[in-house]
Amino acid sequence: MIKYVQICFLSFLGIFSCEPAIVFEEPVPPNAKILDQLPNEFQGVFIWSLDDGVFKVSVSHIIQELYYQDIVEESELKFLKNCEIEEGGIYSYDLKKCFPIERLDDGKILVQYYEVDTLFCFDPVHSAKMKDGRLFLNYLNAQQNWIVHVISPQEDGSLEWEMLDVPEEYFIENVIDNYKERESRDGTIQRIVNPNPEQFDHIFNHRIKGEVFKIYPMNFEERPIEQVIF
Repeated sequence: MIKYVQICFLSFLGIFSCEPAIVFEEPVPPNAKILDQLPNEFQGVFIWSLDDGVFKVSVSHIIQELYYQDIVEESELKFLKNCEIEEGGIYSYDLKKCFPIERLDDGKILVQYYEVDTLFCFDPVHSAKMKDGRLFLNYLNAQQNWIVHVISPQEDGSLEWEMLDVPEEYFIENVIDNYKERESRDGTIQRIVNPNPEQFDHIFNHRIKGEVFKIYPMNFEERPIEQVIF
């Protein structure tokens, strides 16, 4: 269970820690109005398709909450990788968090996990824009360039979340030539661009479409409300 939590939690938050091949000098899309609140159609409580993570989208914030508990045999704990059993808990080196544990009367162990992360809020290092029904979340990195995430509404009421990135060969084959280069922290070459509206559309239409995370609106009729942490 704990390893599953690590994989699910890190796979989503990985899109916030990895470095795209393209970053922007200014929030994008260009010429789109900077929002001062998140639109109504994106607000609500959502669950992630890969686990029971809860996403709360309000007028001003996007928050992710994860809560898990499971009962395991104590013998199973020794097989966990990158974890260390401590008094009162299990420390995960991957997540840099401690899972509280409770020893039960039958010799089994109750393992619990709870995590809250703010994925977006309106402040100097976050900016939101809209274009063609999509929400563009801009994140200012340590080099003062903007990394962009895109949230797209779907017909079934779900939202698809992706980081805007392009393949390496894009800059060799296509029209964007007024860019700067730097080496990212993972050693790859990163391009810094300041596109006009037409160039941005070209970038967006040639984006990598591989890693898309889908979140679904919470159905309170089918899901007991006590399973949701508010």
